[in-house]
Amino acid sequence: YTFTGTDYPLFYYRLVIGSASVHLDLVDANFTLPSTRNKRDLIDIPPVSSSGGTFQQVPIVGVLQQLLYAPRSTPDTVANGGYNVLSMKSRQFANGTTIPNGSYRVLLRALKITGDPSNENDYESWLGPVMNFAAST
Repeated sequence: YTFTGTDYPLFYYRLVIGSASVHLDLVDANFTLPSTRNKRDLIDIPPVSSSGGTFQQVPIVGVLQQLLYAPRSTPDTVANGGYNVLSMKSRQFANGTTIPNGSYRVLLRALKITGDPSNENDYESWLGPVMNFAAST
C-alpha cells in the first residue's frame, strides 16, 4: 500500500456476539499465531491447554484500535452498521504516531464471554495476510 488516493487497507469484521475487549494490533509479517485450541483425546476428558503465556506476551508493532464493551454486529448491511470497519487511510497507530514502511499483519483479538482479560487463551484471534506498506516520504 502506498497510502496515495484509495491505496490503503480497510478491515471489515463482524462480531457475532459482544465482547468486553476487542484489539486490532499491527504485528510483524513473520509473526505466527500460537494455537489456543485445547487438545482432546478420543475419549471425553477435560481439555489440556496446548499453549501458555499471557495476553501481554504477544509482540506487537503498535495498536490500531481498541474497543471496550463492543456490542455484537447487527445482521444488516455495512451502511446500517452490520460490520465494524477500520480504515488505515491516515497511516497512523491509535496514538497518532505514523506507521513506518515495512511488512505487517493485523492481529484481531476479542475476549470471550466470561473470559479473563489477562489470559490469551480466553481470546478468539484472527491473523490477517501480509501487507506491504511503501508510502512515499
